[in-house]
Amino acid sequence: MDVADDSTPPPSADILLNPSSAECEVPHRIVSLPYFFAGVLLPVACFSLSWTGLASGPAWQSGKLSGYASLFLRGPTTTYFYPLLAYSIVCMALLTYRPERFSRFLLVRLGIYAGVALALQYTLLMLACVVFPANTFGLFVFVTPVALSLVVMWLVRRLWDATGSAAQAYGVTIGRFLLVLAPVLLVLFVFPFGWMVPAMMVLVPAPFWALLAYAFLSAKVFSIAPPAAERCRYRAVAWSVWAAAYLVSLRLSMARAMEMWASLPKWPLDDGYWW
Repeated sequence: MDVADDSTPPPSADILLNPSSAECEVPHRIVSLPYFFAGVLLPVACFSLSWTGLASGPAWQSGKLSGYASLFLRGPTTTYFYPLLAYSIVCMALLTYRPERFSRFLLVRLGIYAGVALALQYTLLMLACVVFPANTFGLFVFVTPVALSLVVMWLVRRLWDATGSAAQAYGVTIGRFLLVLAPVLLVLFVFPFGWMVPAMMVLVPAPFWALLAYAFLSAKVFSIAPPAAERCRYRAVAWSVWAAAYLVSLRLSMARAMEMWASLPKWPLDDGYWW
């Protein structure tokens, strides 16, 4: 099923991973680091921590949307999505390792496209946990790092377009962050509260960062994929298999969440929510 169009030259890694539309010769190992961090390392960390107390759910049956959403972020319910998540994570790892080779395979491209749907699902669930309780701390640990990451992306793109050097763009941006923002974060958060707040500022917006990584790379892969490969007769079969697996995972996850909800007390025993 993994069909590649051998008559078409493989796409350049620079075109695939460069955020600019212009071609420039850069080492793709440097360029791939943000994608690997957001699309591989962070999802693995988050779903590993979903079995810990950091992903605790509601304490009682409040009927609030945030309570239902938090159940789907816990280990017992996310387990059913592990095969689909692992598939997309492996595809992202392959594409960041050898983009010029693996971007030509249908199943690898499908894993990247499917990663957008999964990242969007968990981004919406995280937003439901953060926004609907209208908790100032929850909004802060989500909005602040997202805003900072968008500023960093803008700086990297401007420097990359101006210099044509990925190493210089990332080096200058990271250097500015370490010199300016890192001491501020240490004084305001680490010293008074320990490492919990900085850790949450990384883990809470992690689904959104994964969504950016998978969405951007999906657009790039689709734009440079060989036309014959996108018209491959196996494409409909591959999408159908993935959609069926997703529906089964969703059904099992919902059933497990309802069991967990039914086991909760009907009245509050304490302040209730982890936010």
